[in-house]
Amino acid sequence: MKIITALRVVLMMLWAAACFLLPMAIALPLSEPWRRKVMFYPWFVFAHGLRFIFGASVTVEGKQFTGGKYENGHLFICNHLSVADIPLLVSVFPLPFVAKRETMKVPIIGQAGWLSGNIVFDRSNPTARKYALKETLRRIKEVNSIYIFPEGTRSRNGIPKMDPYMAMIWAAWDQNIDVVPMAIHGSQRVLRVWHADVSIKVGEPLKCADYPNREQFARACWHRVIDMYYELNAVAKIKEPVPAEIQISSFESVANGLNGVLESVKTDLPEEHPASE
Repeated sequence: MKIITALRVVLMMLWAAACFLLPMAIALPLSEPWRRKVMFYPWFVFAHGLRFIFGASVTVEGKQFTGGKYENGHLFICNHLSVADIPLLVSVFPLPFVAKRETMKVPIIGQAGWLSGNIVFDRSNPTARKYALKETLRRIKEVNSIYIFPEGTRSRNGIPKMDPYMAMIWAAWDQNIDVVPMAIHGSQRVLRVWHADVSIKVGEPLKCADYPNREQFARACWHRVIDMYYELNAVAKIKEPVPAEIQISSFESVANGLNGVLESVKTDLPEEHPASE
């Protein structure tokens, strides 16, 4: 399997060169909005090619909440399971990410992400974190919507974390930026097996105006991500341990049409969190 993985990595880099080198040369001297336009379709093509290279079969629910008016003015949030999450999400809806500085070390792909609008920062630098938060809000308002992983890092056990970084979602509420919740399931297996079934669900945007304060807004946004993850988990018929914080009542809603809301999640919001990586 290690030989197959190595071969896949080589194919990925060759595919990246084919998809990105010419568009990158065209985009580099252009202004920010035009860079985004030039890199949009190369990323879409690259991400779909990676599905084939890594043997990932992807099903998507809620595509009506992508494209069109959602290309601008929205913050997309998703749980984080694997390094494969970014290209898989891009294959559904190409948008920039808030990313850690280490992504720039990946040849071609890191630079292509930056040119397409990724906000790259040093997560060990508090000043850089503040800049990333401020720049993300500006980009969402002036250029395009953006993806973030509120958990910051990949889940080690495949289950969404109960205490994600809320600062970006709080700031979205402060700036009246609606949030589109997403959930991904099965992506942690993409790099380990011949073929992996991955499910992605895009939820209806949560509107800032519907919540009295940013704490309730952030909690509702993340609970929706968790709820959708377990809906996907139930559909995939994969048995996974459920965190003690999640009550059985959530699964009753899954059985009645997969429309439950994790109202019984009992997690205290941290007083302050930095921006998401």
